[in-house]
Amino acid sequence: MMFSEEEKQALAIKHTNQLHKLAWSFNRTTGIPEEELFSEACVSLVEAFDKYVEDKACFSTFLQKLVSRRLIDYCHSQQKHHDALSGKDIDLLAEDENYTSKPFENDFMELYKSLSSNALEVCKLIYSKPEVFLDGVPPKTARGRLNKYLRELGWKYQDIWDATAEIKNIVNSR
Repeated sequence: MMFSEEEKQALAIKHTNQLHKLAWSFNRTTGIPEEELFSEACVSLVEAFDKYVEDKACFSTFLQKLVSRRLIDYCHSQQKHHDALSGKDIDLLAEDENYTSKPFENDFMELYKSLSSNALEVCKLIYSKPEVFLDGVPPKTARGRLNKYLRELGWKYQDIWDATAEIKNIVNSR
């Protein structure tokens, strides 16, 4: 289906909140800045105008799938880029004769001390019971176990979300 310029503008305005919601969702799970994800979502919106086939689905459903796929691909590419940089950094450190791990230990303690009380409690819980949360299960399963355990302790969902997101953001920023 070909859209006129007026129709494209109307659809862009109509679906801006949908794009923001998807970007926000991916931001919360990946730590990639929401602005970057929203930009990628907007590129998908422009592509959707050319790829949309009216007989197959309504535009919002089509857009949801197209944007989600693009954001997943973007997140994967960012992770590969991050992993490649991390590997290069490690190689450079290995070649540096003056490198010591002491600065890392100081940075770690500084980060650890900067955590909120809830995030600290989560870290202490994981460190005290690694066999419960870190016994070789995938990260999503470990996170599910942690959430269930904290809920049994009476934690609110928002407190669990905030504490784990804080830890994740600090880990991903390093």
